[in-house]
Amino acid sequence: MRGEIQALRSDQTLDRLTTFTGSPSFRVANTLAGGFVQDAWSPSAHVVAQMGVRVDWDRLFQAALVQPRLAMNFLPFSDNRGKLSLGWGRYDIPLNLSVIGQAYDQREVDTLYDPAGTAPIQGPATGQFALPPGGFTQLQQPYFDIVSAGYQQKVGKNTLMSVEFLARDQHHGLVYETLSPGQIGSELLLQTSRRDKYRGVTVSARHTFANTAVLFGSYTRSRSSSDRCSTPCWERCISRRSNPARYCGMRRTAFCRGAAFPRRFGEFCLPTCSITARGIPIARSISSSS
Repeated sequence: MRGEIQALRSDQTLDRLTTFTGSPSFRVANTLAGGFVQDAWSPSAHVVAQMGVRVDWDRLFQAALVQPRLAMNFLPFSDNRGKLSLGWGRYDIPLNLSVIGQAYDQREVDTLYDPAGTAPIQGPATGQFALPPGGFTQLQQPYFDIVSAGYQQKVGKNTLMSVEFLARDQHHGLVYETLSPGQIGSELLLQTSRRDKYRGVTVSARHTFANTAVLFGSYTRSRSSSDRCSTPCWERCISRRSNPARYCGMRRTAFCRGAAFPRRFGEFCLPTCSITARGIPIARSISSSS
C-alpha cells in the first residue's frame, strides 16, 4: 500500500498532495504458443540461403503474428577468405506484463493548493492507467523488423577482420497516451503506437599469435531514437505543461579490446571496454501556469 506524497515549494508550503485509492493487489497472466519451419538452399559451394517462417500466438491479443525470415552467406572469392552475410527478419515482442499491470494498479488522486499551502485550488482529481474498452483485441501485436549485413575477411594466416551493420525498427510498441494533457487527474490509455529505431555499425579485428595467444578489439557506433520520449510518470508528475517531448535520440559509442593468453588450465583474459553515450531530446517544452 502506497502512502501519500507531498510536493513542497521552496518556502516549504504545500503545492501538491497525492494519495492513492484502490487495491494494490492484482494479477496479470499471459500464454504464448509458437512454431516455425525452416529450410536451407545452396545453389553452389559459395552460396547458402536460409528461409523460414515463425508464428507466435498471444492469448491476450487473441491473434497470431506471422514472422518471415531470410538469411544468406556468400563467399565471393575462390580461396574462401572472405564472407558476406545478409539477413532480414520479423520478430515478435512478448508483452511486458509490468507495463500492462499499471492498468490494474491503484489510482492516483491529486490535489493542488494555493500559494499559502492551506486551501485546495484544484482537485481532488483521480488519474489512472486504462486499457482500451475492447481490451487487447483493439490493439496490434508489437514486433521488430531487423536487417543485418556483415563482411568478414581473413588477412594473412592469423588475422580476421569484420564489419557488421544492424538496423532494428520497432512497430506497434506499448505506450500510455494521455487523453487530457496538461491536467491533473488525466487518464492514460494503453496504445500500440510507439516506434523505436536502432542503427549500429561494429568494426572488429582478431589476431592469433603463434603461441595461440589472441589479441582482439572492436569499435561500435550506434544510434537509437523513439517517437515517445516522455514516460507516464513524467507526464503525470509535471501536470502544467504543453508539448511534451515527442522525439529523442541517443548516440552511443563503444570501444572494446582484450587479450587472451594460453595457460596450462584454460585461458587468462584481460578485456576492457569504454562506452560513451549522448542523449538528444528534441522539441521539448514545459510551461508553468501563472
